[in-house]
Amino acid sequence: METNKLLSCMQKIKNIRKYKSELLTDEDKQYLYKAYSYGHSSMGNFARELLVVEQNTIREKIVVSTLSPYMVKEKNNQSWIKDAPFLAVTLVDERRATARVGDIGLKVAIMEAEGALQNLRLIAISLGIGTTIVREFDTKVLHDQLNFPWYIHPTAIITAGYNDNIQNILPFLEQKEIIHKDEWT
Repeated sequence: METNKLLSCMQKIKNIRKYKSELLTDEDKQYLYKAYSYGHSSMGNFARELLVVEQNTIREKIVVSTLSPYMVKEKNNQSWIKDAPFLAVTLVDERRATARVGDIGLKVAIMEAEGALQNLRLIAISLGIGTTIVREFDTKVLHDQLNFPWYIHPTAIITAGYNDNIQNILPFLEQKEIIHKDEWT
């Protein structure tokens, strides 16, 4: 991919919560899965997984775990996710994450899952698919609602769908405000 095209895709990544009602094609979903699977694993443990949720009863359980943007429980917090054409949960397997390096492996696996999500979002933009990462949820409630074993940790909820309003956005901070040389100032 040409560098400027890639940068343009990066500029279009933002949380989009309104999608067309059409489901993602199987081909597009395969691209998303492939992009997610291409996320790096510095320790070779590949501790991240993606749980794709299609059943409404399971989607409702996910909604129960969501919080408001201020991380508090309110009525109908993120109920919009129930109707998203694509809904998934990023998971980290603690056993694989910590097998070779101990507790630090869990932190590393969570960061690597973030990289895999970014891959997925870049491919989504190239396909005209908008995405949202939802982090406002109670991890314990989601864990219990979906009946995960002790070693599975949900780290993010992701939604996706076709959207006609994907546009370049300007960064909130300019490069000179976030790039430092030799010392933090």
